[in-house]
Amino acid sequence: MHSSNRMALALKSVDVYSTGCVLDLVWTVRRGDQTAGEWREAMDKALTPRGPFQQGLDGLLVGVGYPNGRKVFAGLVEPSLGDGMDGDVTGPVLTPLGGGGSGGNDEFLQGTSRYWLWPLPLDGETVLVARWDGLGMPESSVPLPVELFADAARAARKFWVE
Repeated sequence: MHSSNRMALALKSVDVYSTGCVLDLVWTVRRGDQTAGEWREAMDKALTPRGPFQQGLDGLLVGVGYPNGRKVFAGLVEPSLGDGMDGDVTGPVLTPLGGGGSGGNDEFLQGTSRYWLWPLPLDGETVLVARWDGLGMPESSVPLPVELFADAARAARKFWVE
């Protein structure tokens, strides 16, 4: 998805379910020639969660673009509701599921970020887009392999049959 002298971000895997999927991203950042103070400040700035409508977002921003021009961004907007009365979500929805494995030392830091995407995209040029201003990562994208999603969704088995 993105690789530079300073950092890399990749789509590690996609877990496909009958209705949606989990996008699993991995990232790593190198200190390079930053002083210890600059490194600490950069990591604090880049990794501190921000509110959904705050200006100056420096953290990882993730979105999905659909072939019909619709876009959805993780945590930045509320999902669209049907008629607004019953609260039925019409989607699309991209929800952060958190991450893990963040760790490193004085020279590098790595971690994961996971997102639930609903509904499951099944056709057309659907792309995963990411930007990380705090780490100097420009907007980058990778096409999602939607042609594989339909087969995987058909192979999904329910835990309970009702």
